[in-house]
Amino acid sequence: MEQAIEADAEKQKLFGQQIQYECSIEPSKQMPELSVVDYSLWLLQRYLQKGELRFWQTVELLAGEVVDLYGEAPSQYDGTLHLLHLEKLKPK
Repeated sequence: MEQAIEADAEKQKLFGQQIQYECSIEPSKQMPELSVVDYSLWLLQRYLQKGELRFWQTVELLAGEVVDLYGEAPSQYDGTLHLLHLEKLKPK
């Protein structure tokens, strides 16, 4: 954790600044919602980086809303008419 923070601080030219953080490991039986969030991020990453659609399709209509912060309009995909499709996100 320390190495990652130091590497990021160097990359962002934050030399000499003390970065405060707190990291804890929580058992999944105490916080099962973290497992859901982790899986959701994994399947979305799998779709965006590898184009592997099958995991995303299992939850696509249940996702609620996905916001593309870095792409072009439409930036919100709501799981109904505006579904998230990889070709909408890739630069032309």
